[in-house]
Amino acid sequence: MRSIDIPIFTRIQSGAINFIPKVLKENNLTFQRVLVLSDPITYKVAGLTVQQQLQKTSTVESFMVNDNQMSTVNLVSNQIKEMNFDGVVAVGGGRVIDVAKLAAAKSSISLITVPTSPSHDGIASSMAIIMQDSNSQSLVAKIPLGIIVDLDIIRKSPIKNIRAGICDLLSNLTAVRDWRLAYEEGKDTFDQFSASIALASADFLLSLEKIDILSDEFLERLLDGLILSGTAMTAAGSSKPCSGAEHKISHALDALYPGRAMHGEQVGIGMFVSYFLHKLDLASLTKFMKAIGAPTHYKELGFTRDEMINALVYAPMTRPGRYTILEHSGIDKKKSEEIIDQVFQKPL
Repeated sequence: MRSIDIPIFTRIQSGAINFIPKVLKENNLTFQRVLVLSDPITYKVAGLTVQQQLQKTSTVESFMVNDNQMSTVNLVSNQIKEMNFDGVVAVGGGRVIDVAKLAAAKSSISLITVPTSPSHDGIASSMAIIMQDSNSQSLVAKIPLGIIVDLDIIRKSPIKNIRAGICDLLSNLTAVRDWRLAYEEGKDTFDQFSASIALASADFLLSLEKIDILSDEFLERLLDGLILSGTAMTAAGSSKPCSGAEHKISHALDALYPGRAMHGEQVGIGMFVSYFLHKLDLASLTKFMKAIGAPTHYKELGFTRDEMINALVYAPMTRPGRYTILEHSGIDKKKSEEIIDQVFQKPL
């Protein structure tokens, strides 16, 4: 029988960080010594308030996370053990949360996350993206015991971060199709349960009649969806329900032209290619992306036609063990040129 680790609670509401002691008490959680992780920016945005709230019931220390290097993970893990902390609260974006997830796993300690940006679907996943020197690794880590999301803070995060999170969530629609394709071609196994969670989390967002990405309703659905995506990955034991060809294209752009755009933005552009190759409705995707103000053309992210072609050729090599529509289509230079020109036929 399969068992799945999931958070025991989530709390998504305006002003949520002001009620942390109450939320923990409601879920029968008490900590004697807590380590609050944040970066210099997120500490000012929310970390200080979180620390002050926790000090009402616990002894609290803070630690600044400036990167997601393995050396930082080890430093945090060692401090947890040396100072006998029994809880870690991560306040921040992807890097802070990833460091916290792996450090908590290494230290066998409870973890609470307080995301300050909805730019990715790693909020509740069991995976952490960690840098070892200049190479990124996706490592099995600690699933948060609880997740507290303050909508007032999320709403104040950079708008491009919110759009990036939307794109990362929507990519489940093509990632699941890639995973099913791999199964049908005899290249992989397939888990309908985790696939259904991934699809439902994206559909839940798409089902909104009115699109206002700063409204409570939209943000709640986005955060619920991102958290459910993490659950889908945990159930599958990998990122397959939420990461297919569109993510390979983003990884290729990172490898060839690093630092140009956010992960979610690149995934969004990759989705256009996946939609085209899977013969899905590009017009509906374009309409939704324009409605949320997300990029619909690679030039909006600063890439040229030749760079996109090179990235598409390189994409299958980013995760050679994962079969997607790219491998199925037999991508080469000539085919890449044709695909990029057909998908993005209207120049900016």
